[in-house]
Amino acid sequence: HLLPSPSLLTQGGFLPLFRVFAMNATVTKYLRSRSLHLYRPVLGSVPLDKLRVVVVIPALAERDHLFETLSSLASSSEGVQAGTLIIVVVNNQEPPRTAPNQLKNNLETLELLRSRQHRTRLGCLNLAWIDAATPGQALPGNEGVGFARKLGLDHGLHLLAENGRERSVLVSMDADAPPARGYLDALAAFYA
Repeated sequence: HLLPSPSLLTQGGFLPLFRVFAMNATVTKYLRSRSLHLYRPVLGSVPLDKLRVVVVIPALAERDHLFETLSSLASSSEGVQAGTLIIVVVNNQEPPRTAPNQLKNNLETLELLRSRQHRTRLGCLNLAWIDAATPGQALPGNEGVGFARKLGLDHGLHLLAENGRERSVLVSMDADAPPARGYLDALAAFYA
């Protein structure tokens, strides 16, 4: 199945889903030749023992929306959350291609992610992030959200492949489109 059930729609629209059916030679070749997972490290909580789902959320100046989206994801059961990793890719281009207010917003978002002040709202959600925003870490050249999304998805694929998670799911969603409550539970049930 490559399409979700209608109950997996968010307030912001359809979430593209990518099912990892088998970790094979093609995946290995891709990770070696085209993956961006070595471009920037993943920071934060990366639970490998129960990992079954990776959700990637690119974020450019989304401080005001991101934590609402994360809170919605945290409304799912603890068991499903334990097997899910959320990777937030906080991203922008180097100034002057990024407005000062966007850079400020991204730096504040990174600080909130590092400080874990949000933990009371997010329960046991496994939260990691990629810093593609601070000076010297920003996205290259004219790259934008597509590059940021690929960076996160490549990290997710790498983590799943390296840990033999053959029946796993990669999900990409937007920071400003909170899913319905219980989204991760619905996703887990759909792909069970």
